[in-house]
Amino acid sequence: MLGYRDYVGLMDMSWATRRELSEPLPSQVLPDHKEQLIIEGDKASIKLYKDGRLSIIDNAGVETVYAERTELNYEDSHRKLQSHFIECLNTGAEFQTSGSDNVKTLRLVFDTYESATHHNVKRYVQE
Repeated sequence: MLGYRDYVGLMDMSWATRRELSEPLPSQVLPDHKEQLIIEGDKASIKLYKDGRLSIIDNAGVETVYAERTELNYEDSHRKLQSHFIECLNTGAEFQTSGSDNVKTLRLVFDTYESATHHNVKRYVQE
């Protein structure tokens, strides 16, 4: 759970959860077997379904679908990331995501566990 001065948001995503699966998991669980991604805020929730549908649900419960299908190519994303990294090493350009960005992400992950354990909202100052 993330708390800012003007809003509170909750992000929940798991590739291991068994809560709402429509069928048993195969022997090999891959990233595309995730249930769904939900980001909840005080004005609306964003929902990415397992089938790739992307929608926003407002406080009145009205769901507006913004995309019927989203395509993710995990293998190609790794190739592009590695190509970008090598290009930056060769040219001296700044990498798309910095080490400090990754530290912030880790902080959010660990703070999420702490928030759930202690039932409190973590507050951050926007930079």
